[in-house]
Amino acid sequence: MKNIPLAQRMRPQTLDKFIGQDHLTADKAILSQIVARKKPRSLLFWGPSGVGKTTLAQIIANSLDANFIIQSAVSSGVKEIKTTVEEAKIHQKMGNTATVLFLDEIHRFNKTQQDSLLPYVENGLITLFGATTENPSIEVNSALLSRLQVLQLKSLSLSALISILQNALNDKINGLGEYEILACTEILSEIANLGNGDARSCLNILEASVDICLSEKAQELTLKHVQSAQPDKILKLGKNSDLHYNMISALIKSVRNSNVNAGIYWLARLLESGEDPVFIARRMLCLASEDVGMAAPTAINQAVAVYDAVKMLGMPEARLPLTQVVIYLSLAPKSNAVIAAYEKAKDIAIRTANLEVPLTLRNPTNNFHKSLGYGQNYLYVHETGEAMSKNMPCFPDEMEDMIFYKPSKNGFESKF
Repeated sequence: MKNIPLAQRMRPQTLDKFIGQDHLTADKAILSQIVARKKPRSLLFWGPSGVGKTTLAQIIANSLDANFIIQSAVSSGVKEIKTTVEEAKIHQKMGNTATVLFLDEIHRFNKTQQDSLLPYVENGLITLFGATTENPSIEVNSALLSRLQVLQLKSLSLSALISILQNALNDKINGLGEYEILACTEILSEIANLGNGDARSCLNILEASVDICLSEKAQELTLKHVQSAQPDKILKLGKNSDLHYNMISALIKSVRNSNVNAGIYWLARLLESGEDPVFIARRMLCLASEDVGMAAPTAINQAVAVYDAVKMLGMPEARLPLTQVVIYLSLAPKSNAVIAAYEKAKDIAIRTANLEVPLTLRNPTNNFHKSLGYGQNYLYVHETGEAMSKNMPCFPDEMEDMIFYKPSKNGFESKF
């Protein structure tokens, strides 16, 4: 067993031992229902690496008492599919046993290879469990996809990863329990952060760290052991630590100050310490409105495009669009007029929440509304020369017109 990697040894065998993906494994969730009813169903497990796709497929297959075959689309083809089909026919004749084919990285199959599965999935000879890290609507052809139920798996939470790591340290049969190595929650958090939502990666780091710890005849895991196991990573404190918030604050404030080089530096610090790239992309998306706004109206488009790109690419490629948006936002003209306008409007809106919408601005959708005066005296501004009118009030009757938006003199906003 010691020659088998820790991540493999620690694979749970039943749903009740599986940690994470509660939306799929909870009592009334889909996978629990399949296990309870023992009814085969073709599934597509979609999610990032190390979140439990293979493990869940194996657990479900075992619960069905099925003939379970594992293949990888990287090394398999139509020939292997035909062999699986013949094996499935034999099992069906001998004991009416279902055959579950787990096809890892199914997106690597071309259209012809995917089509070769269709008739056997459709007639129930094979229950297909596919796994992919790619968007199935793009990488799996529609004919096969329509016969699969897509289950989206998420990156594992920090708490889930810590539980997985602690179980591995405590387990004396499959894990590292025999060594009685101690590790505080902060150390396990560091490993979980380095793993970036990937349980397999976290367990590999833990195993290497414990090996170093044992070589020093120590009984407690330290940051030094973890750092030695991952020399190419910069360790940082957990997601709830001051350093996590301080570094993202440093990035935002550097970009706000138009210091492009400092912005790139803090981005690199965050990414190399294991920060979630999607989290960074969200912060840049907010910054595009809060600190750039109408001074460069296209900034929000750039930030949205980068957010989408980061989610599609993942690391390490996501570092490129993130660097691009940091440079773009740093060099863009700045204005906080958008957030200032909303905050001022919010205060007034709360104090005047009891004021009714003027009849002029209400939409007369029926004759009863018209009899009440809805839409009366409304001016369709496109029929005026300037496409605007100062004679049509747009605030509640009891209010004076208010000024919330005050354009800055920077960039495009100076035109307003």
